[in-house]
Amino acid sequence: MANGGVIERTWQEACVRFGELESFISISNKSAPAGQLSYSRELYSSWILMAYAAHESAIKSYGQAAMKVLARVAPTPDQLPEAMAEAHQKRTLQLANEIASKNANRGDQRVDLGTHFRTAYTREWAITSVLMRLDRNAWANNIRELLKRVEVEDSAFSWLREPWEHGSETLESRVDALVRERNLIAHGDRPDSLLSEDVMRDWIAEVKEFSRRVKCILQARLATSFAALLDEELGDLDPFGPKMAVETVALILTHRDLAVSDHVLLLHEDGRIAAAYIKSIQSAGTARERVSKGSARIAVTLNTAAAGCRLYAPA
Repeated sequence: MANGGVIERTWQEACVRFGELESFISISNKSAPAGQLSYSRELYSSWILMAYAAHESAIKSYGQAAMKVLARVAPTPDQLPEAMAEAHQKRTLQLANEIASKNANRGDQRVDLGTHFRTAYTREWAITSVLMRLDRNAWANNIRELLKRVEVEDSAFSWLREPWEHGSETLESRVDALVRERNLIAHGDRPDSLLSEDVMRDWIAEVKEFSRRVKCILQARLATSFAALLDEELGDLDPFGPKMAVETVALILTHRDLAVSDHVLLLHEDGRIAAAYIKSIQSAGTARERVSKGSARIAVTLNTAAAGCRLYAPA
């Protein structure tokens, strides 16, 4: 799907950064001198610091992108759902306390708190709001708290503590392990053990999957709260199409370019909204990596049950 919405583009940018990190790990590992433990420690430390930076940057960028979406669908904060409006107000007061604390040492350079409060309730609210600002290290629990500010429910986080790929670890534990390792290194401690290139790449893949799921939760929640975000249906459902797997949706005609791995929003018949990604596309019995806008008789298979769902572009 060409470009996608602002949050989706942020995810695409995060993918590029994670990919560049993986390339750096491979290249730097191949060029590392053999048998030099001190060099290996420093190299591994750089991998950890860069992996954490990619992780935190993605989460912060999702928050910034979400504010751009909110600015569009809620031009003034009184158009926010009640819980979001309350979170915005709470965060506005928190920022005011921060400003007041800093003003004590600013002399003539003080920030006008009156202007701060007035702006928070005008059409400029989303520009200065810290509603979706990540204030602390990107631990899984802090990210959960961030998403709850826009009414993401506890049930949406059930995957956090489910075993990942038949192991004993979870995506939550893998992300928290990265934050923990990064903090030790950032505070001057040297790592006790070093991971191989392959294990490090697997770790990055786990953090990337965590990031993808966070992005999907955010997109689905915003679309649930603001129906206006479901403004671009990706194709016309075929109500008389052949019986297919529950993960497959038949489209009579596509309204937009589609490609394998694209993310979409699923609107279920009962009104539930969920995020998914395209696993495969069939056209005239042939597997396709992508199809163009205006393609006819397309079967799109998602990574989750989608029978009867309408497909929309994510924010």
